Amino acid sequence: MEEVVAIMMVFSIPLVAIFLAHTRKMAEMRGLGGANSPQVSEQLKQMSAQIAELRDTTTRYDMSFDTALQRLESRMGAIEGKVQQIEAKKAETNTQQISV
Repeated sequence: MEEVVAIMMVFSIPLVAIFLAHTRKMAEMRGLGGANSPQVSEQLKQMSAQIAELRDTTTRYDMSFDTALQRLESRMGAIEGKVQQIEAKKAETNTQQISV
């Protein structure tokens, strides 16, 4: 029984040391975070504004690109229709020439 207690103590000492070191580091981080809080808050506001501006810019470019793509598709459709009409007229004239 004494051996079990001795083993538990041997393994618990490093665990307690790790826990205490972690607790101390967290306390230091909390202390530093409080001192820089206004600066960090201002930086976060600036970053949020920049992200919102970037989002707006990308949305405008996306809409512009989509509009340009729709215009191109419309033009291609008109050109394809004209090509089909020309090909149909050529086929009709070739048919008439063959039958004459």
